[in-house]
Amino acid sequence: TVPPEAFDPPPKVESAFVRAIPHAQLPYPARDEKLFAKVVTAAFGQRRKTLRNTLKGMLDDEGFAALNIDSQLRAENLGVAEFVAIANYLA
Repeated sequence: TVPPEAFDPPPKVESAFVRAIPHAQLPYPARDEKLFAKVVTAAFGQRRKTLRNTLKGMLDDEGFAALNIDSQLRAENLGVAEFVAIANYLA
């Protein structure tokens, strides 16, 4: 953490440095990274809509059932593993 006194003028918030180290091997490898990006972009394109609506034309109810993903969820409710699973299913 970095205290406010480390800045001039001191902000009214606490700050911190974060170090991100890339994985040597991806924990959830996508077969097609472009398709993965397309799925994520579509899912978050209309954030307040459900996955059923944002991924319409890409994934049907049968696909959601096969992946054991609730189509009534919103994109922010899924993790990376679920998005990779969707992309790999579509590939």
